[in-house]
Amino acid sequence: MDTSFEAGSPSTAWNEISQNFGSPLCTSADCGTAGSSNPVHTGTWFAWFGGFSGGVEQAGVQQSITIPATAQSATLTYWLEAPVCDVVIDFAVFLDGMQLQYFTEPGGPSPYAGCGVTPGWTQQILDVIGFADGTAKLLSIEAIQDATLSTSTSNFLVDDVELTICN
Repeated sequence: MDTSFEAGSPSTAWNEISQNFGSPLCTSADCGTAGSSNPVHTGTWFAWFGGFSGGVEQAGVQQSITIPATAQSATLTYWLEAPVCDVVIDFAVFLDGMQLQYFTEPGGPSPYAGCGVTPGWTQQILDVIGFADGTAKLLSIEAIQDATLSTSTSNFLVDDVELTICN
């Protein structure tokens, strides 16, 4: 697993899609800062979801992971920053097609408390021991932003995705 996206784009570790940009994987030199004072948590590369004004942007990164059946605990962590939340964005993390986490902004039914107001990165921690069966599962981090009627954007930034398994 290329946990911090440092392999760049195109990535050998992550499948990457972006409706308007080709890939959500960025460096601040290539893509800008997304309204953040520090758009990367560590390293140079990060994943940027949203950021498209005047239309719809759908993007995602995916990777196959395996949690051994013998695992005693399994935790998926990642770092999230959402410096701009001006238009509707739905952000979700899936494992094997099951939604593990979901945020909708601005002010949706499942808001991200730090969206546009809390500067900096926050660690997200997800218990994934329920997927411990020794078979490959698809991890997917994705978002859909709709700025069709706006010149504004919303930006969700992700970095340092890590799976920790204890046997």
